[in-house]
Amino acid sequence: MSWYTSANVTFERKIVVGLEEIRAISFECHQCKSRLTVSPDDIRDIPAACPHCNFPWRLPEDPQAVSAGSPPKNFAFGIKELKIRFGADVIGFKILLEFDEPGRHAL
Repeated sequence: MSWYTSANVTFERKIVVGLEEIRAISFECHQCKSRLTVSPDDIRDIPAACPHCNFPWRLPEDPQAVSAGSPPKNFAFGIKELKIRFGADVIGFKILLEFDEPGRHAL
């Protein structure tokens, strides 16, 4: 997000995307920085190690998180948990979301 302030006016730019706009999910290795990229429609599992350098990817298991809620609730709380407790240095990889660049509209 970028912003500009002039006198008493603040301008902000944000990009808002829906889940249907996600084109790919990439898993970037913390060790070698290589990426495994898959379509969200084709994802089946996350490998236990980097396919390129074999660095272990530790997927924390939470016995209490056995689909206790709806998929939207699990998604929202999953993002929160990943941000707070499970950074790339802990689980061994970073999750990146790819989407098309928004088109520029003429004024």
